[in-house]
Amino acid sequence: MTQSLPSSPPRARGLIHQLNMSEPNDCATHRAILTELLAALGEGSEIRPPFYCDYGYQTSIGARCFLNWGLVSLDVATVTIGDDVQIGPNVQLLTATHPINPGLRLDKWEAAEPIVIMDNVWSAAA
Repeated sequence: MTQSLPSSPPRARGLIHQLNMSEPNDCATHRAILTELLAALGEGSEIRPPFYCDYGYQTSIGARCFLNWGLVSLDVATVTIGDDVQIGPNVQLLTATHPINPGLRLDKWEAAEPIVIMDNVWSAAA
């Protein structure tokens, strides 16, 4: 467990802003921004803005994925999404964890656990 981590780096916040303010049908611009932001973006994958993450370089997306509007990747630890994954609107992938002990919470301690979504998984908001 580590003490509070810094907020999203300015680079990530700027790229996320560019993506989310871009023309909705400009898939080439979306891909260029996401390629710069993320650790990996597989061939044929699409993320529909708005998209939010903390760091970007902690998130990897496989090939032929479709990630619908409003995805949140709280990537304090790594988020790995396999090939052929379909994710519905407003899904949140949250790696951050917090201690059960109230004293440690008051001291702002937190940790993170990686998320791995295997190939061919479909996920939707409930």
